[in-house]
Amino acid sequence: MIRQREKQAIQPQASPITGRRFRLHRVQREGALVAHAVVVTVLTGFALVVGLATGSSAIAQPVSTTSPETLTDAQVRAELRRLHSVRTDCLAQAQQALALQRAANGGGRLTEAEAYGKTVTEKMVCVDHVNQDLQRLQTRAGPGKVGLFVAEDQFHQEYRQGLLAQVGILQRVIAELNDPGALTYETFAQQMDALRRQTETFKNRYIRLLKEAETQELAQTVFQANDVLLGSAQNWRDQVRAERDIAALTPNGPTAQLSGATATRDAAQKQRVEQWETARQLVQQATTLAAARYQSH
Repeated sequence: MIRQREKQAIQPQASPITGRRFRLHRVQREGALVAHAVVVTVLTGFALVVGLATGSSAIAQPVSTTSPETLTDAQVRAELRRLHSVRTDCLAQAQQALALQRAANGGGRLTEAEAYGKTVTEKMVCVDHVNQDLQRLQTRAGPGKVGLFVAEDQFHQEYRQGLLAQVGILQRVIAELNDPGALTYETFAQQMDALRRQTETFKNRYIRLLKEAETQELAQTVFQANDVLLGSAQNWRDQVRAERDIAALTPNGPTAQLSGATATRDAAQKQRVEQWETARQLVQQATTLAAARYQSH
């Protein structure tokens, strides 16, 4: 049932550009074997260089159903957390690719739209693989451990998985910043606008959990990194505008206006570079916190 529902999450749709378009519907899930797509809204362009260019970053390895080894409760819980994290990441990347495909369709970029469509399919294959692994895990664990699959509160689990997905998204953004020559202001501005909307939606949905002791430090670090990146987009916008002014004023020779535009550009660029470095540090801190909290259990 889970596998069928998630396959139905993508529907081919006609497009005047590609002749083919995917629609990613909200995936509805039951029990503890859920895919938490609800916590990851459409995020435009967060993996242009790294995430979407490489295939699935993590497809879970099948769990043997024939091994004589008996799984402990701790092993089952750890494997459930890992598989849910992988599936959340794949769903997030599928939605990112879908948003990029729609943007490419709107701009008449046929090759890009087709490439992103393939990525959507690939990420949903990743989701399907994880679903199969979850089924194998439950078979191997046996009926005596069924309670472990439904014991964790659904809302809290969605929230925690959403935070982990946020960390993964931020990691991909930072990877792009490490190659600034491949990133344009227009693309970054779209990414940050999507990040702002997604973060607002996430906070509004889980407002009562934002300060829970278990995840508060991680949440604060993630949202601080978001804020710094959003601020850097504003500074990059100011830099681009100043550069346009400089280009228009330069033919007239040295003027006070040209000097002012140059100073504005330099200040905005300096602040943006500093913000990107701060964001790198925050994302590294969030990565460490997530690993310490979730991978050690």
